[in-house]
Amino acid sequence: MRETVNPFRAQENEIPFGTKNFRVGDRVMQTRNTKKAFNGDLGFIRFVRDTQDGKEIGIGFDDGRQEVYNAEELADVDFAYATTIHKAMGSECDVILMPLLKAHTIMLYLNLLYTGITRARKKVVLVGQRSVLCMAVHRSNVSRRNTLLGERIIKYCRAFTLRKSASPHSDAAEEWQQAG
Repeated sequence: MRETVNPFRAQENEIPFGTKNFRVGDRVMQTRNTKKAFNGDLGFIRFVRDTQDGKEIGIGFDDGRQEVYNAEELADVDFAYATTIHKAMGSECDVILMPLLKAHTIMLYLNLLYTGITRARKKVVLVGQRSVLCMAVHRSNVSRRNTLLGERIIKYCRAFTLRKSASPHSDAAEEWQQAG
């Protein structure tokens, strides 16, 4: 996909990193939170230039920020021509091309389909099997998460209430432990 969207141009400078060669015009994603960007931030490489300390690249992020990265910081950047719905959470793209194949049915529910489709600003193209789309639309029975969050909130509220009502001469720490 990259070679179609952003083919090699001899006049453009590239910066190799591992098995990748980043070039001007590449769509990229930040893959880890840093001082410069958050995990999932999307942008385009605007320049690759040589400096006294080696090569550096400029990334223009979708929110308008411009950041300069050195070669070592590229460990936190990856191509973003194709990504997962999970990685795209909180982001948007002009066009979404979403495959719907039988191989995906184990994780394909209505909420995942909805999330994928709503990442698009302009256009969504669903590619695959119509029966898989129908199955996803009718699978909204996502299993409940067993976080025990409700029980934990009740437990800490009771402990907090006991602690607040404890007399100044009692051992509040001991009551806190007994409430748990």
